[in-house]
This record gives sequence, structure tokens and C-alpha cells, in this order.
Amino acid sequence: MRNAPQVHTVSTSAQASHTVGAGVIWALGAVFFWSQSTACLKIILQSTSWITLAFWATTFAAVCYFLLVLVTGRMAQLRAMPAKELLTVAGIGISGCFIYTCFNYAAFACGPAAEVLIVNYLWPVATVGFASLLSRERPGIREICGLLLAVLGVICVVTRGHFQMPGALLADCLALSGALFYGLFSAASKRVSGDRILILFITYASSSILFLFTALFTHSQLRVEHTTTWLLLGYQGLCLGAVPTLFWLKALQAQSTSRAAIIVYLTPALGLVWLKILLPSEQITPAAIGGFLLIAGGFLLQLARRPTASPHAVSSE
Repeated sequence: MRNAPQVHTVSTSAQASHTVGAGVIWALGAVFFWSQSTACLKIILQSTSWITLAFWATTFAAVCYFLLVLVTGRMAQLRAMPAKELLTVAGIGISGCFIYTCFNYAAFACGPAAEVLIVNYLWPVATVGFASLLSRERPGIREICGLLLAVLGVICVVTRGHFQMPGALLADCLALSGALFYGLFSAASKRVSGDRILILFITYASSSILFLFTALFTHSQLRVEHTTTWLLLGYQGLCLGAVPTLFWLKALQAQSTSRAAIIVYLTPALGLVWLKILLPSEQITPAAIGGFLLIAGGFLLQLARRPTASPHAVSSE
């Protein structure tokens, strides 16, 4: 009789360990696909505009999630959503997908890929800061030092180690704005409850509609002529958008958010490798690598202070 509680404890511990291990695998799967996004974006942008890219990428992702809603029997739940809740989810999703994508894709269209990639990964740092502000908690010394370290990393990247006026100022500003906006979205989304599959469908569908109107307003051509570009657009929307997002959600369900968020910082590191393999002409400077390490270090320093404030939102990489 005395051994029964011990056996139960061991079983529970083994189950928890298995769950965490599965969470790490899901997170690594998301990182593997997300890391390819930068190189894929730059290749697509050689033959089409960023608005066309954004429209088709979000449309492919929306169709993917719509099919998932149908297959999993969530259509009745979607129809039963009150109009107020639907608009709230759409508004939050638009802020984190449509606006972020506008900043991010436009930055890649006019700036060095490696530089934009690294500046964009200020968003986990921004998430911790905004989460602190939204919860009305005074930032601690570690949080402030972490933020300053990350800012120093951004300065190192955009000035390419010379600490002078950035050479790609517009792209850097767009990437920084996108990072800050996605950080705010990530922090705010922690307060929203609901079925994540439905939220993702509404997010991508509403963003796709807005990109359609944006294209019509700016007279951008949505027609894609090359078969290779079509394949890359589908790959970007499905394999680099919808699929890793699902992996990320499973990772968050299986382990702590802070543990999963640390794994996220493998994305830009692998992204630089993919970039160098697929686009050898893209320069990766020592200053960019040093700046990335500073940004990652700033995030880890913040996380040591407040692990519950780490990113929990779905990503729109």
C-alpha cells in the first residue's frame, strides 16, 4: 500500500516528461518551417509585388483553415459566434496579421533580408514589455536591462556595426514597426479566449479580404503569370504560414509558453542559414550576428524576470 502513491507519482512524472518532449518537437517543427520564410519571401518578391504576395499567402492560409474548420466539425460553432465576438476576433486578428504583414513584407521588399529578419525578431522582447504594461505592472531592473540590451542589438544591426545613420532606413523602420505591432498583438491576445482554429480562420480570412481591397485601391496586379511563383506562393501560405502556426499551437498546449518562446529564437538563426544557401548574394555581416545575439540575450534576460509574459500568440510568419 505504501508503494502505490510512489508508482502514481512516477507515472505522472513520465507522462509530463513525454508531453514536454512532444511540445519541443512541435516547436522545432514550427521553427523549421518559419526559418525558410525569409528566403522564400525574397525569391517571390523578385517576380511580384509584396501586396500580391501578401494577398495570395493569406488567402491560401485562409482556405487551409476553412477546410480544417469543415473537417473538424467547427462550422456550427463558427455560425453560432455572436456578431460582437466575431468582430472582436477579426479586429485583433487583423492587427496581428494584416498590419504586421504589411510592415514585414514591405520591409523585405525594400531592404536587406538578413537585416530585416533580425530586426523583426525584436517582437518577443516587445511582447514581454507590452504584457507588463497591459497588466499595469512596473517593469523590473532585469526587464529594463533586457529591453536596453535588445535595443542595442537593433542599433548594431541597422547601423551594421558602425553606429551611424542606417543604410536601409525605410526597411529598418518598417521592420521595427512590425515587430512592435506584433509584440502588442501577442500581449493583447493572451487576454482573448476561444477556439484557436476558428480564430486563425477569421484572422487569415479577414486579412485576405483587406489585402484584396488594398490591391484594388493601389491598382496592384493580383495576377501571377509564372508557375514557379504560384508554387512558391502556395508554399509560403500553407507550409510557411498555416502549418507551422498549427505546430506552434500544439507546442504551446504541450509545454510552458516560456520554454516554447525560447525555442522561437532558433528561427532567425536558421533563417540566416537558409538565406545564405538559397540566396548567396545576400550579405550576412558579423554586426548582424552580434546584434541578433544581443536581442536574444535581452529577451532571455526579460524572461528570467517574468516567464509568464512570454509570447503566447499565434504567429503570422
